[in-house]
Amino acid sequence: MPSCCSCWLARIPFYGAFLAPVCLTLVVNLVIFVLVMRQLFRRSSNKLTTSEKSKTSVRLRGAFSLLAILGLTWFFAILAIGDFGIVFNYLFAIFNTLQGFFIFIFYCVLKEEARKCWRNALPCFKSPYEAPTSTQSQSQGTFLFSLSTALYLC
Repeated sequence: MPSCCSCWLARIPFYGAFLAPVCLTLVVNLVIFVLVMRQLFRRSSNKLTTSEKSKTSVRLRGAFSLLAILGLTWFFAILAIGDFGIVFNYLFAIFNTLQGFFIFIFYCVLKEEARKCWRNALPCFKSPYEAPTSTQSQSQGTFLFSLSTALYLC
């Protein structure tokens, strides 16, 4: 692309305004990640029960997935400087756009606690084979009442 048609920072302001803050953020995130991993491994090295070990492994997977979701995007932004800049610009835009979707999948869809809350709040997610308990029928009534009130107010 000709330089007359695009507007971009000169080399030195680019390093100070874009590259330095991104690299500093990635380094700080990596240091915090290493400290958290060290703390988790220190706790898991003690004698733990199997349920505590499974909780620790879930936490480790969550930490690695967050590092991948949030760190990979900005790593693509740094790589966009080189010869394959257009490819990494597209990857940065795609991953940056999908961060919220990935967080929703990892923390709302794949977590068992979140699925239980969805099943309790929305009757369409309930299994037809489970018998409703008194608290479930009360929460369904409250949910339906608030839904009907919201529809009435609209």
